[in-house]
Amino acid sequence: MRQYFVAATAALLAVSATTAYADVLSSRVVSYDQAKRQLHLTDRTIVDVDLKNFNLPVPAKQGDRVEITYDGSENGIDKIRSIKIVQ
Repeated sequence: MRQYFVAATAALLAVSATTAYADVLSSRVVSYDQAKRQLHLTDRTIVDVDLKNFNLPVPAKQGDRVEITYDGSENGIDKIRSIKIVQ
């Protein structure tokens, strides 16, 4: 029984150590520069993204609230997981 508990605990720790946690950014759109593929938000964040890859309208409408789920580091946004327009 003890061996089973130790093995289960080790497996749980291995899975939790490899699970990545994503950050979420929620803001309103100021503009989208289609040539540079940059989304400008009201909090002064500029996100390099091609909206076509996320099935969003191009150009994004000014005032739309977007929620961006991403993997980040000290350098900023590493990978965008999803972008959606929220109400």
